[in-house]
Amino acid sequence: MLHRIIREEGLSAILVEQNAQKVLGVTDRVIIVERGAIIHEGDSAALKADRALLETHIGVARERNGAARKAPRT
Repeated sequence: MLHRIIREEGLSAILVEQNAQKVLGVTDRVIIVERGAIIHEGDSAALKADRALLETHIGVARERNGAARKAPRT
């Protein structure tokens, strides 16, 4: 719904969310901030499709069945 409103109204929005999988489905671009510094900026679809980037930047990995799971932090 947010995506549709933004498209129809020609608006921009800033969405702050900890659940990256939820955000990547409704945004065009993503900026990842860690400890006050931008550590990644780019296209949401590209980040969602890149397992290595997901694991590196937000600790999300895909299981064999395609479901997202939280990767352990080291």
